[in-house]
Amino acid sequence: MEVWKTWTEFKTLLADKKLKIQYADTLRFYKVWATEGGSVIYRCDVAKDSGTEQTDFETNYEPTANAALQINDEEGRTYVRSESKPTDMTTYFTSRGDSESEIGGGTELTFNFNNDDDEIDAPSGFRRKMVMCTFIDTVRLKEGTTYWENMPFGSYIDLCLAVPNGGFYYLNDGTLAQNTTGDNLRIARFVKSSPMMGDCPMGDELNTETSSFDIPAGTVFGFTVTVPSSVSETDNCHGAVQMELYRVRTVILE
Repeated sequence: MEVWKTWTEFKTLLADKKLKIQYADTLRFYKVWATEGGSVIYRCDVAKDSGTEQTDFETNYEPTANAALQINDEEGRTYVRSESKPTDMTTYFTSRGDSESEIGGGTELTFNFNNDDDEIDAPSGFRRKMVMCTFIDTVRLKEGTTYWENMPFGSYIDLCLAVPNGGFYYLNDGTLAQNTTGDNLRIARFVKSSPMMGDCPMGDELNTETSSFDIPAGTVFGFTVTVPSSVSETDNCHGAVQMELYRVRTVILE
C-alpha cells in the first residue's frame, strides 16, 4: 500500500517510526519514500524549486539517505542477527574510563575502604564511596561485573548516570533541559542496591539480553559502594568494577 504525505508529514513519520529515507533524483523532483514492515510505502515529492523544502532535504536528509534496509553478506545473503551490538560498534571490556587523550586512560574503577579516598556522605550507619568516569565517545552499556573481598552483610553497589553542569538531557516528557545546578545531575540509574557479601573474587556479573540506549560522550558514570559504618581499615574491604560496552573506537588513531 502506498501512502502519500507532505514533506512536513513525511519528516514526522521518519522520526516517529524510525524509518530509513530513500530517494531517486529526477529532473524536477526528489522522489522520496520510506518502507514500513515491507507492506506500507510512504511517499513524498520534494520539488527542486520548492525553496525551504528543497534546502531542508538537501542539507539534512540527502547526505544520509539511501542506506541499506537490510545487511547482506559478501554472497548477498541476508544477515539474521540476534545480538544487541550495533553493526558499526565493537565490544569493549574495561575497568577504566577514558582520559581526554586516551581511550582507557581515565579513572580506574576500584574501591578500597582502607582509606577515605572517594568517600562521600552516606545514610546513617553507613560509609559510602563514589568512583566516577567518563568516555570520550558515545557508548552503549551491555553488562558489568563486580569483584570484591571482605564485604560485610549489608553492603551494596549502585550505578547511575549524570550530566555535567551545563550539559543537556531530556525530561521524562521528552522536553530538552540543561543542567544549571553547578554540579553533576543524576539522570538515570542502571543498578540499585545490588548486594555484596563476603568474597567474590571471580566476579558477580549482571547480565542482560540487550544493551542500553546511546550514552553521549562526557556523560558521567557514577559507581557508589555502601558498607556498614563499622568497616575499618583492618577489614580490608575492597573491589573493582568491569563494564562491557559497545563503542566504535577502542584506540585513538591519528
